[in-house]
Amino acid sequence: MRAFWLILLPALLLTGIARAQDEPSLVVGDFLTHWALRDYESMYSLLSARSQQLTSRERFIDQYQQVDQTLAAEALEYRVTETKLQGYSAALRYDLSLLDTLYGDIIDRGRTMRLLREGGNWRVAWSALDIFEGLGNGGILRSAGRRAPRANIYDRDDQALVSQGGILYSLYVRLDEMPNEARCLDVLAATLLRQREDLAALFLRYNRDTIFYTGEADEAAFNANRDGLRGFCAVRAQERLSRRYWHGAAVSHVTGSIGQISIDELASRQAQGYQAGDLVGLSGIEAAFEAQLAGQPTRTLQLIEPGGIVLRELGTSEGSPPLPVTLTLDRDLQLAASRALAEAFNYAGGNWGARGISSGGAAVVLDASDGSILALASYPGFEPDIFNPDTLCCGFLSAGARIGQLVSDARRPLRNRSVQEQYAPGSVYKIVTAAAFAEAGFMAPGETFNCTLTWDGAPFGDSAGFARVDWRHTAGIEATGPVTTSEALTSSCDPFFYEAGARLYNERNPSALVELSQAFGLGDAVGLGIFGAEAEGSLPVPGSPAAAINNAIGQGDVQVSPLQMAQLMTAVASRGELRPAWLVRQIGGLDGAPLLESYDPPAPRKLELDDSTWEILHEGLCAVTRNSRIGTAEEVFRTAVYHACGKTGTAQTGGRPPHAWFTAWAPAQEPEIIVVALVEHSREGSEVAAPIVRRIMDDYFGGFREPWPEWWSELPYIPVEIPVGGTGG
Repeated sequence: MRAFWLILLPALLLTGIARAQDEPSLVVGDFLTHWALRDYESMYSLLSARSQQLTSRERFIDQYQQVDQTLAAEALEYRVTETKLQGYSAALRYDLSLLDTLYGDIIDRGRTMRLLREGGNWRVAWSALDIFEGLGNGGILRSAGRRAPRANIYDRDDQALVSQGGILYSLYVRLDEMPNEARCLDVLAATLLRQREDLAALFLRYNRDTIFYTGEADEAAFNANRDGLRGFCAVRAQERLSRRYWHGAAVSHVTGSIGQISIDELASRQAQGYQAGDLVGLSGIEAAFEAQLAGQPTRTLQLIEPGGIVLRELGTSEGSPPLPVTLTLDRDLQLAASRALAEAFNYAGGNWGARGISSGGAAVVLDASDGSILALASYPGFEPDIFNPDTLCCGFLSAGARIGQLVSDARRPLRNRSVQEQYAPGSVYKIVTAAAFAEAGFMAPGETFNCTLTWDGAPFGDSAGFARVDWRHTAGIEATGPVTTSEALTSSCDPFFYEAGARLYNERNPSALVELSQAFGLGDAVGLGIFGAEAEGSLPVPGSPAAAINNAIGQGDVQVSPLQMAQLMTAVASRGELRPAWLVRQIGGLDGAPLLESYDPPAPRKLELDDSTWEILHEGLCAVTRNSRIGTAEEVFRTAVYHACGKTGTAQTGGRPPHAWFTAWAPAQEPEIIVVALVEHSREGSEVAAPIVRRIMDDYFGGFREPWPEWWSELPYIPVEIPVGGTGG
């Protein structure tokens, strides 16, 4: 608990004040000093024996703590105005001023503190009146005021992501009334953006004649799926008003949620003007911008008697209006990214998307022109409304039990994977390696490297003890053959990048890749300052050629977050300008609220690479989706109405299925968006992550929407075998 400063302003020159250390005024000064320091034990030690008999130590301390929690005082001043001595008793009149951060100066004049002389020392004859006049006989301090409705959160086009007083629908079903149980599971999964497998398990918990709760949908999600909910589920919808999160789980990892102040936080929140029962932001934007979204009510500090009559008003705080927060998100694109992840996992529920195989995924969309975040999606999601005490969640489970499930879920649904988690990047990191290799000038223009199925690194100092293989060897595909640097990137030729890593280590310096990676924004948190501890990534300087080879293919100890990888792509797409990712556009300025602050894009950082290096990267990445012979994502993007440039990645994860990556921008010549998808523990990046990026881009550009790969739903899961020391395509 923070102490406040004590300032002593004596008004009278007391006779003999410097002569004796037990003068009444000095005891009063000591008592108030200890109050300023929140040293309640020392205060209690100055009480008279009779006062200690009448008030226990615990009761005394509790009374002061309650008062100090209600106040937000940072300094204390007092001024003695009169001292009366009569034998073994004394009475000091003084004025007290508390400098309070909420209520300004709380001035309490004409106070009296009485003292008794015991055993040669003065002691305070204390009562609750020595805190404030009126606190005796059951009086209490109360902060009276009413908070205005919490402000909204908007997207870049001033469309509400979170709105106060929105319509929500609690959805109930009964199995023996359900026209089509299988289709009902599909439509509920689409409405709630939940895993179909989890909803099927929920259905099994109930008798067929039981009406039970399945989840809550906001008005937009309910209306979008109304026909299916009624036609397949015969859903019973209970309408209510509350804080509405647009499409629920689609935005919850960004917006966060609100809930009641916890017991642990109550004291510190009261010092900020909150009261028990108030709702505060718990995560995301709701927490990071709590002060702006909640505002401050005009409050009056009152002394009231047990019957509720106001005895005194000690101070008033001027409030501030709640201010809406506007983000850079595109609401429709945020839904598209969240829905793409949820649909992919459900469509592949019998394959890589099963709960016991992949633990989740993430998708990021940036505006290529300025780095603004258009979408930030994470899967699995969570229902933001369940933290609000007005929730109707969750049937046979209490809301608290449902929250407990989320907290204990091994898939970590409360984590924002896009920002807070880091992963081995696998072959998407070859973008950095190709750039470093090109800058080193190891190959002349037009020179080729023979991409075979195996590579012997012994001549380069590789201590692996075996020949490393190309991913095509594992996949049973013929060798790529001679490739330029750009074609090595297009084909994701492992032997090329093995050798590149070794040569950079041996012929340049061990930190060559690390230094360029840092210039690309890796190895350091993006710095949004919103989602708690952001992933910084990992960029170890290799200690041997073998370690350098592993790092060059995005394995070893190299790790990045999806947002870092998206930010890196701004530099590649723009041929040299790293455009830092940012999320908050303005505070205030909507709904009649004053504009408090608006934000411009962060200044770009220039990467001074040779023009030929950028040309190599563009040529290689833009052929990934167009070169039918060696492009690793050509089949996925073959029918696209736009030209995307990107890189697939498949990263080893130490005994579990690999992580799948795809990072891309589009259109090729005039980049508008950058999209990154990451799916944990699944299959190849071209098989899993690339179709998700394709779906998000299809929704952005319009036109033909590529169906999900049929094998996702038709075939059982077959593990991907990635040999030690290698990676996927």
